[in-house]
Amino acid sequence: MDKLITPFGEAMLLLDGKETDYRFHAVPRDPRTCPDLFGRYALTADFTPDGKPHTLTCTLPALGEHPCVSEPGEGLMLVTAEIRNIRLSIGIRADNCGFPRRDYEGFDTAHGIGFRLFPHTKTRRFVFRIAWIVLGSPHDGRALQTWFGADPSQDPAEEVTPK
Repeated sequence: MDKLITPFGEAMLLLDGKETDYRFHAVPRDPRTCPDLFGRYALTADFTPDGKPHTLTCTLPALGEHPCVSEPGEGLMLVTAEIRNIRLSIGIRADNCGFPRRDYEGFDTAHGIGFRLFPHTKTRRFVFRIAWIVLGSPHDGRALQTWFGADPSQDPAEEVTPK
């Protein structure tokens, strides 16, 4: 199966710490919120509920010692990494407040982001959104575009889907 290659290396999806298959496709840039992105992708993983707790994470191991920074929004969990002049964000539709509105919750990792699936989780499809941009300077006003580009709610058809 093909893997998405980002400026920070291969994107990996891990189910309980073990690599799992996923599908990905390019997502069009929104001319209003993220016209200058160099890459915008949706990664989709299917899950078969089995009544046990699980974790499903998207990680970029090549980030090495460059940890991600959390940049959440309303019902949105998002992490960003910036190395030299490249800024990359990964987003998911989730909460991490301990009282999730869905049958799962999100969490940050050192090099990515993930879903925490509960024994009662019935959701079968999970979407990660990845976006990146090359910046002209550290104070480039276009940096916010990765936040919009990595927000899965910008395309409701790609949100996670219950059974």
